[in-house]
This record gives sequence, structure tokens and C-alpha cells, in this order.
Amino acid sequence: MKNLILLSFLLSLIMVTSCDKNNDDAGANASSGTLTATIDGMTFDFSDTSKCNRGTINDTPGLFFFGRHDDGQFNRRIEITLVNVNNTGAYILEDVFANSGYYELVPSGGGAVTAFSTHGGANGIVNVTELTSSRIKGTFSFEANDVNGGKNLAVVTNGVFDLAISD
Repeated sequence: MKNLILLSFLLSLIMVTSCDKNNDDAGANASSGTLTATIDGMTFDFSDTSKCNRGTINDTPGLFFFGRHDDGQFNRRIEITLVNVNNTGAYILEDVFANSGYYELVPSGGGAVTAFSTHGGANGIVNVTELTSSRIKGTFSFEANDVNGGKNLAVVTNGVFDLAISD
């Protein structure tokens, strides 16, 4: 339960610090690039709502990228947190306060949220193939445990991202 509260707090903090500061252009596309992944064997495109924001976690600079996909039955959210990313290369996903992966499944009509995280023993990898001050590009995959302690495991493969970085 303590881990669930901590994870909920962290995700709320990320959502607050990840909001787009400039909402003046209401006609602009909400996306900042491409974000796709295969989750438990089904491929999803999160590109319409994908974002990558610069921020901090525990006073450490980081990049947070995420996207949502609503297929009418479920609203799915995928999120990757990377800290101290200054170069291209491989970054291991494993900890909620460092490099981590998160996947959330919410019934579109309301109901219980099922959330999965690399925190608590699951793992994954992000391969950053391009990194500039304004763009990040690469691939990812991870396995994520049910944050409520259930035996469920989400398997995320074939992840691809090419996103503009916002401050």
C-alpha cells in the first residue's frame, strides 16, 4: 500500500510538472511527435497525445515522455521517465525514482484502474538513438508489475519514440 501511495504521488507530480506551459494556440496539434508500442501482443499508437517534457525528480534533471490511446473500451497511458540523460545510449528501466516505465489501463466507461510499473523488480530498456536540446528519438521495451501487488505483468515491446522536448 505504501508503494502504491508513493507511486500515485510521483505520477501526480510528473503530471503537474509535465503540463504544457503554453496553451495559447488552441488549434495546435497536441502531439509533439511519434510514440508507439506493442502491449501484451497488441500494437497501439499514442502519437496523437504524445509529449516529452524536461523536468526534475528528486532534484535530478530528467525527461518524461508519455502518451494516451483510447480505443473506446480502454484508455491506455504509457509513460517513460529518464534521469541524467545527456547522451545517446542504453538506459535501464527499473526504479520509480530513476529510469522507469509505467503503463495504465482505465476502462473508458469508468471503473478500476489497472497500473503497472517497472518499480519493484520488473525491468526494461530505452535505447536513445538521437538526442539534441530539442528532440529525443529511440526505442524501448519493458516488463511492468501490477502496482497493486497482483500477479499480472504487462509486457511492452517494440516501443518507438521520436519526440520534441518541451521545457
